[in-house]
Amino acid sequence: MNKNSREFEIKKDFQNLTFVLFKDKWCSLCRDVEYILKEIIGLNIPVYVIDVAKNTDLLEKYSIEIIPTVVVFKKGRIAGFIEGRSPKNKYLSFT
Repeated sequence: MNKNSREFEIKKDFQNLTFVLFKDKWCSLCRDVEYILKEIIGLNIPVYVIDVAKNTDLLEKYSIEIIPTVVVFKKGRIAGFIEGRSPKNKYLSFT
């Protein structure tokens, strides 16, 4: 998982599919979602992790109100939001 919050802003436009997880270090649900996304990385889908405490500007930009939230991008456009903990197949439904 890539934790460079600015890199995804550039690369999301060039990928067919990109997942961006907005999380906080104290959040146990965030760790669950991160574990699921680690499995998805094996499918060559880029996953970026954004620490909400350090990137409040991105929270506002993407209207993130619930942690964890995964923003799903397809070719640079938002394809959907997955809030809270969801099963792996929900993430894979975007492929």
